[in-house]
Formats: sequence, C-alpha cells, structure tokens
Amino acid sequence: MFALSEKVLRRFIFSGLVALCLIALAPGGSSLAQTAGPIATANERLISDVSGALDASDYTRLEQILAEAHRKAVETRDFKPLRATYRTLFAVTHRDRLKQGGAWLAAVPGSPYAATALAAQHYQRVHDFRGTAIRRYVSPYAATHYAAELDRAGNGRTGI
Repeated sequence: MFALSEKVLRRFIFSGLVALCLIALAPGGSSLAQTAGPIATANERLISDVSGALDASDYTRLEQILAEAHRKAVETRDFKPLRATYRTLFAVTHRDRLKQGGAWLAAVPGSPYAATALAAQHYQRVHDFRGTAIRRYVSPYAATHYAAELDRAGNGRTGI
C-alpha cells in the first residue's frame, strides 16, 4: 500500500483546492460565476447610489434609496444587498464617515437607516479597540474606549 506523508497530503489537497478555485473563477467556468455578475452589479449600484447621496448630504434621496432597497429585501427575503451596502460604507472607522453618519442622524432623527449606519460605525470601532485578545491582554486604554464605543453602538453593555 502506498502511504503519503502528512506534508505531501496537505500540499496535494491545497493544490486541488487552488485548481478548483481557478476553474470556478475562469470566464464561463461555472454557473455560479455566470449568475454572480448581475447580483454583484446590483449590489455595486446600490452601494454607489447610497455613497453618492451620503457624500452629497442628500438625506431625502438617501432615505428613498434605502427605503426602496429595504422594501425589495423584505419582498424577496434577500437582505444581501443591504448588508453589503452597510458593510462596505458603514463598517468603517474613518472619522469623516463617522461625522457623516452623525450628521445624517441629526438631519433625520427618526431614521432607522441612519441609526443603523451610525451603530455599525461604532460597532466596528468597538472591534478595532478590543482586537482579538482576551480581556487580560487588553490595555486599560483600549478597554475604556471599547466600553464607550459599545455603549454608543446601542448595545447597552458597558464592559468587556
């Protein structure tokens, strides 16, 4: 019987996975690649529209875009475009984007979309402060800011 060492077996499996990925990503290589095009384009369009309205501080248009996307998501039970939009535009920690989110919520105080965007921004900052370390390895500075950002995100928790 032929026996492979663990190292050779791992390389063989890795090579096979790489080959499958290359085949799947090749033009016309898989039906998934063929159907992902229109979906990706629709997601990119929504992200672009939301980004443009946000950058222009056109909160009325921004609310309309997101309300329509939300209506479609509920109708089709597909929330991926909305999640992609929020992950791309609001799961960021840049201060300018945070200011935009705050200005949007101030301009439209009852907006669930603005509140969600601002919470997503603070929640991303929470993870940046905390990192992946367990509590005893998190600095007091990071722990303090982690708790403050978590509170701002609306989770109601104040500790690690």
